[in-house]
Amino acid sequence: MNIAQSVERAAHWFAEQPAIIAEGATISYRELNADASRLANALRAHGVQRGDRVALYLPNIAAFAVCYLGTLKVGAIAVSINAIFKSDEVKHILTDSGASVLFTVGDLLAHVPRRECPALTHVVVCEGEAQGNPVLDDWLSRACCSCPSSTSSARTRS
Repeated sequence: MNIAQSVERAAHWFAEQPAIIAEGATISYRELNADASRLANALRAHGVQRGDRVALYLPNIAAFAVCYLGTLKVGAIAVSINAIFKSDEVKHILTDSGASVLFTVGDLLAHVPRRECPALTHVVVCEGEAQGNPVLDDWLSRACCSCPSSTSSARTRS
């Protein structure tokens, strides 16, 4: 059992209980599981398969959990990149892992040497200025949720 399966169970038994409380928002287990399922479907739609690498170059934000769980649900391998790393370290990790998708934030885009990472086909911005890249909310809104008990990914403001 991986952590994504644990969240699925929690979404069944504790659907409306808070899974994440951050930045003035509360995300229930149902919402977290639904968003992770949507992201898994979006990753599949963008060619990510079991065993592929998906990089998470993110600070400590709620989107990290969604991206991590979505990656696990598709059967891919999450490659976490420390948010304090700069271009050389990011390039090394991306090329060494062969990650095809990178989730990041607008403030870190300057450290993503996209041209030097041939396997990297998608850079998705989770928050901040997207600078022409797709954003996480668009990926989530275009993907269906394979979770039958989930109906919405709306966040509840505290």
